[in-house]
Amino acid sequence: MYIYIYIYIYIYIYIYIYIYIYIYMIVKIWSIGHRPKKTLLLYRFYIYKNLTI
Repeated sequence: MYIYIYIYIYIYIYIYIYIYIYIYMIVKIWSIGHRPKKTLLLYRFYIYKNLTI
């Protein structure tokens, strides 16, 4: 049973990191034509707000 729980946690962490990198890349590409600092702060706040819920 414990092995399955560890595999589940590992997959969950892997997916979470993949999504985080994907969002970071979108923000980097989108912030080229805009103000980078403001965009990053807005996205960080948005991600933090979603994680707290």
